[in-house]
Amino acid sequence: MSNFYEAVGGEQTFRAIVHEFYKQVPDDDILGPMYPAEDLDGAEDRLRWFLAQYWGGPQEFNEKRGHPRLRMRHAQFTIDEAGRDRWLQLMSNALEKISPEQLPNEYRAAIWEHMERVANMLINAPSGGHGEMHPGMHPGMGTSSGQGMTPETIPHDTQHSSSTSSTPNEHSGS
Repeated sequence: MSNFYEAVGGEQTFRAIVHEFYKQVPDDDILGPMYPAEDLDGAEDRLRWFLAQYWGGPQEFNEKRGHPRLRMRHAQFTIDEAGRDRWLQLMSNALEKISPEQLPNEYRAAIWEHMERVANMLINAPSGGHGEMHPGMHPGMGTSSGQGMTPETIPHDTQHSSSTSSTPNEHSGS
C-alpha cells in the first residue's frame, strides 16, 4: 500500500502545486508584500518541503528547518481573514491547474481540507490588518520551526506518515 504522497505522484505533484501558488504571489496586493522577491524561491522550497513531509514524503523540512511550528513561524506577520481568504484563493487557483488525473478528487479534497484548517489556524489579527509584518522580518526568518496537523479525512487507501503531526486543537487554543 502506498502512502498519500506516493499515491498522488510524490515530488512532481507537490512541486507543481507549490509552484503554481508562488507564481501568483509577487503580483498579489495582500500576499506579495509578505514575500521579498529575493526569497521567493526559498519560500517555495520551504512550502514544498513542508507539504511533502506532511503527506508522507521525505522529511526534508525537519532536516533543513527543524520542527515546522507554523503558528510560531507566522507570528511575525499580521494575518487577518482577508489574508487567509487570499492565501486560500491563490492555493485554490494552484490546485485547479493540477489535472484530476494527477490529483484525483478524493486526494484534492483532503489537501484542500488541510489547507483550510492551516489557513484558519494562522489568523492572528482582526480584519483589516493583513500584509503587515514586523520590521526587518520576512517568511524565511525567525525560528527554525511550524506545526503539522492531521486531517480528519484521508482517503481510506492511503496512510499519513508524517512524524510532525499533531491535532489542530493541540496548538490553536481551540
